[in-house]
Amino acid sequence: SLDFTILAERPPNRPTITSADRSHLKRKLDLEFL
Repeated sequence: SLDFTILAERPPNRPTITSADRSHLKRKLDLEFL
């Protein structure tokens, strides 16, 4: 998925990402890329 690619390229300051962050990021990506 697209979000995994973007997260992988981020500097690892946060080893875990909360479900809220994931859903927010997914919504943002859906708006930008769909």
